[in-house]
Amino acid sequence: QVLPHASLVQGHEGQLVFGELNGKQCVCMQGRFHFYEGYNIATVTYPVRVFFLLGIETLIVTNAAGGLSHKFQVGDIMLIKDHINIPGFAGQNPLCGRNEERFGVRFPCMSDAYDRDFIRMARETAQELGCDSFIQEGVYCMLAGPSYETIAECKVLQKLGADAVGIQLSACIGAYINAYANGISLCYIRFLFQINAVLINFIFSSKNT
Repeated sequence: QVLPHASLVQGHEGQLVFGELNGKQCVCMQGRFHFYEGYNIATVTYPVRVFFLLGIETLIVTNAAGGLSHKFQVGDIMLIKDHINIPGFAGQNPLCGRNEERFGVRFPCMSDAYDRDFIRMARETAQELGCDSFIQEGVYCMLAGPSYETIAECKVLQKLGADAVGIQLSACIGAYINAYANGISLCYIRFLFQINAVLINFIFSSKNT
């Protein structure tokens, strides 16, 4: 089903695809809303609450990011073990505003948001498929975008402990917070499409994604 007011970013179809995987009912978002398109944080994370009302129990989030860690290579897959939500420092949190108890508690603790069982399962599956050599774990830092990071900003993020950085606020960290508050089990996978300028002499472009 085509979503009204869907993202206008190239490559985002703006559709919900319903189907089954191994007998399990699933729904997949082809495209998502983005904070840098002018949507507020409540709007960009709204689909997660819709999924919750549909009965979704597990959310798997994927997207591309830039690598900050010296141990990463382009094409690596990073399983997120923790995050740094920079827009959240400025009050851009999807849980701000009136709290609805049906969507979770007022003050969720995020210290254990990333499901270790899912991370273990992802590693075991990668080993079975013979692709565990490029599976990494790390801390993801989210920025608002749409501009990419300067070299100085990358250095700051490294000092903060970030292993990867991106601007996918909508279905990533913001949605993650929303999903965790709703009691949905979470697994987050990032594909490293570039190693950021702080590590190599590289000019960013969306063409490189």
